[in-house]
Amino acid sequence: MSFFRLSRFLLPENRHLESQLEVFRKELEDAGRRLDAIPFLNGKLVEGLSFPSAANLTVYHGLGRVPRGWIIVRDQVQLCVLYEVSRDANTIVLHSNFAATLDVWFF
Repeated sequence: MSFFRLSRFLLPENRHLESQLEVFRKELEDAGRRLDAIPFLNGKLVEGLSFPSAANLTVYHGLGRVPRGWIIVRDQVQLCVLYEVSRDANTIVLHSNFAATLDVWFF
């Protein structure tokens, strides 16, 4: 049973709780909308991207929209330089200057 449907089971002397539950529900929905609006929190981690050498790699990011950005979260090479060649709603093309295996957070 949903927490937000409990109000219909309240006894008459506790009906004032119904309005408090409704206020709480609206506040939770508002907080959820604010969190959803933060692009960084609405991302996907792609692990183990393997660049064989200085080359382009097309990556399926899985966002279903054009990413607003990306961050390397794990790098197994000390001085890997990575830059973006292109992006769309399904893929992003990245270029690495060295052979590397990376984990990237797309948002």
